[in-house]
Amino acid sequence: MKRIRLATIVAAALAISALTSVQAQAKGPIVDKILFNAKSQEDLGLMDVASGASDVWNYGTDGSVFKRLPADVQSKLETYEVSGASYLGLLINPYPNAAPYLSDPAKDASGKAQFNPLAIRKIRYALNWLINRQKIVDEVFSGSGTPVFTPVVPGQPNASRFDLVAQKQGMTASGDEAKALADIDSAMKEAAALPALGGRLVKQGQWWSFDGSPVTIRFVIRADDPNARVPVGRYIADQIEKAGIKVERLEWERSKCSATVNRTDPASNQWNIYTEGLGSNQTIAYWEMTISYDYAPWATVMPGGQNPARWNYQNAELDSLTQAVVNGNVKNSADYWDHLLKATDLGMKESVRVFIAAKTSYLAANKSRFVSRMAWGLGDGIDKWSMYTADVKPETSGADKGKKVLRLTGFSSRGALFMYPWDPVGANGFGDTYSGAIIGQVSDLELEANPATGVPMSVRAAWSGMKSSPEAMKVPADAVIWNAADRKWESEVGYAQGSADYGYAKGAQTARSVATFSFLFGAWHDGRPVTQNDYRYAIAFPYDIAFNAGSGDKSYDASYASGVNPRLVGAKGYRFNKDGTITVWSDQTFPSDRAQLAFLIAPSLEVAAVNSGAVLPWEVLEGLKALVSESSASGTVWSFNTDSGSTEVDLLNPKLVSDLKSKLEELAAAQRVPASLKGFVSPDEAAKNYRLAIAWIDKHGHAYISNGGFVLDRYDPVGNTGILTAFRDPSYPFKEGYWVKALATNYSRVDGITVADRKQGEALAVTVDVSSVSYPKNVATPAARASVDVSLMVGDKASTLVAKADTAGRFVASFPATLVDSLGEGAYTIVATSSLGTGDTPASASTAWLKF
Repeated sequence: MKRIRLATIVAAALAISALTSVQAQAKGPIVDKILFNAKSQEDLGLMDVASGASDVWNYGTDGSVFKRLPADVQSKLETYEVSGASYLGLLINPYPNAAPYLSDPAKDASGKAQFNPLAIRKIRYALNWLINRQKIVDEVFSGSGTPVFTPVVPGQPNASRFDLVAQKQGMTASGDEAKALADIDSAMKEAAALPALGGRLVKQGQWWSFDGSPVTIRFVIRADDPNARVPVGRYIADQIEKAGIKVERLEWERSKCSATVNRTDPASNQWNIYTEGLGSNQTIAYWEMTISYDYAPWATVMPGGQNPARWNYQNAELDSLTQAVVNGNVKNSADYWDHLLKATDLGMKESVRVFIAAKTSYLAANKSRFVSRMAWGLGDGIDKWSMYTADVKPETSGADKGKKVLRLTGFSSRGALFMYPWDPVGANGFGDTYSGAIIGQVSDLELEANPATGVPMSVRAAWSGMKSSPEAMKVPADAVIWNAADRKWESEVGYAQGSADYGYAKGAQTARSVATFSFLFGAWHDGRPVTQNDYRYAIAFPYDIAFNAGSGDKSYDASYASGVNPRLVGAKGYRFNKDGTITVWSDQTFPSDRAQLAFLIAPSLEVAAVNSGAVLPWEVLEGLKALVSESSASGTVWSFNTDSGSTEVDLLNPKLVSDLKSKLEELAAAQRVPASLKGFVSPDEAAKNYRLAIAWIDKHGHAYISNGGFVLDRYDPVGNTGILTAFRDPSYPFKEGYWVKALATNYSRVDGITVADRKQGEALAVTVDVSSVSYPKNVATPAARASVDVSLMVGDKASTLVAKADTAGRFVASFPATLVDSLGEGAYTIVATSSLGTGDTPASASTAWLKF
């Protein structure tokens, strides 16, 4: 028998112990690498996952496709079903949005004046009745979906509040075609009676004509979405033609659609209506930014995009209502919801965006490859937190043997996987689904929405000492803001809207909220430590781009300014504390939830006009700003928008990357220190930072340097493939498996509402079935305890009762006979909400009750 020396055993034991310790202390996500690619057919992508060729299908396939998969394929898939991750709507070009509804021949692409019926609000609004949303759900989505009327899709937190707005307007899932056609005909006759249109706009037989030619709208339909947008677009086009208005069906692939809808002046009249595919990259509880983006012009994603070179849709009331809630100018929680729901009501009546239907999206993972179920967004599906909690079995062979490699597949029928530029500043940046998905995995924000509750949670920042009150407090003299006019940090100065534009005003400042934020700084992906100076620069950057210093100011961007100025006015001062914390004074308030207030006022590394989630070190942002405001080696004119005559910056575009590298070399040679960092960063340190970014570009071939759990190692635009590697830097604040434990919770789910038959003089009994669901295991059991409210909607009012527990998972509320007998005959809505009282966001469901 061979003997083994004790020393050898001890050494081996120590080595194993050391290895185990290193493994236990590993930072970053659980998987070591993500390989992402795209398939041009959804069924093939899902079959790849079932076969093990891929691990995750990261596209919301609708039921009509998923249910056709063979049973043996479906049996190998762990599904993640979501009702609101993907939904369809219409974006309408309302130009000129005023009588007599004619285009300017000098701007119209045809060179002549054309009549736009969709410039008439009454006709746009009538589309809500012309479209049978339930028909689309049943026939296009094979029943796997739900009609939607607002941007807040059923299944998302607080959705029931918004659904009631549609109900009060009288909208129904089936619509009312006769009403819609009558309303459109009435609106067209009113237009025909206008002096400017007399004898020019006439109905000849079935069709309306203008100046002898049929009135025609150009309907841009995404041809590369044959299972949803093509049939929906064709159906709606057919419905519009019933009103005597011709429809030119422009069935184009997505890059041509995007170029036409997003990059042309609405006044050129090249499109009138577009089949939008909408979705969410996260589950959220509070909706002020979503309502702003989808309805309010100031948020820069309505027709025209607030680009001063174009015609822009305007609505001062929508801007006022949404800016009030975004900027915290509300008295209390009731006032917050009053403003937000009024904005929703007005946005629906304006109908520049019309929401149609959400499909039940089927995303999937290979059952045999996963150790456990991933976290996922209850309102949006597979997301950042899915990748942060994914745990797959190690590779058994090849170069990655022993490593955990996850293969992620998305859908792209043709063309590029990323349809929007990777612009970390402008409003168009990262606007498509896949850009948003990848950015979430490689970038960490200070606070992000919890995927199960939608409520903001601390990720890279925590707050303390928060005070908030409707009453103003004095901002101390040592608090500063960046004065872009004088190019210095300054105390006792405010940024506000003047008579002509935004600017600075000297004088003592007051605020309504204050909090101190501490940070888990970590490091950038190129190895440089994140410091307080990155926040100092990111706080100053928006002022530099949004403040208009005059005709010679090449840094100023009007579209960007429209998106950020309403937020900048709320910032009243910052104190950069010696311990690395930052104290913020703000006019923002958020009476409903302090976590949301923290999310709104926290200093952020993100500088984008919209919440893209992109964060980068100051040296890259400084290089981009210099490219836009100065010159480029290639001679390309770069911008943070889609102005004609310029090219929007894109950190994946090889030409931009080359120009940025040249600019960084120029800045390094000059040892340029940004104005906002003078006195805080030395010239030598600045040059070193620029050189680190240059080395990154040389190694990775792109310029997206960030701070998240994964690193974008490589991206191949030709093959639509890329590689993400886990960020294992010792300074990364989260260990493997941290988010698995942190996100585990339970939430309630309303499974059904049953209304008992009754006779005159009897109470109306409503039974609500409620489950407790463990997350992310997704195991449901009847709820032993829950708070359940049942509301009977009568007009604009709600009669609400607290349901009593009957048996496990069953709760009953009885509306008194006196109330029910007093109601007239007709349809009423009953809404049930439930909560486990564990911090879960209330779940809700509704049903119709018909009183005879």
